[in-house]
Amino acid sequence: MGPILNPTFLNVFGLTLIAKLQAENYIRKSGINYKIIRPDELRNEPPTINLVIEPENTLSEGSISRDVVAEVTIEKEELMLSMIPLDQQTT
Repeated sequence: MGPILNPTFLNVFGLTLIAKLQAENYIRKSGINYKIIRPDELRNEPPTINLVIEPENTLSEGSISRDVVAEVTIEKEELMLSMIPLDQQTT
């Protein structure tokens, strides 16, 4: 079990991450097309470094420009489609 799914780790944040995980699981089971983006700390500053995309359940530290998150969310559809974890079944 990765740190993101570990209930002890999640409880440190006052159950907020548990609620997020429950929402993600609901979306996964819904059958709709979806993207789950988990950015690090969001900054209002312009981007200064390259985007790093890591597999699900990877714990990372850092910050990211809101502009980069918006670009990935809206304009990079092909990038997001390539991020489906290998152990996740798709229909």
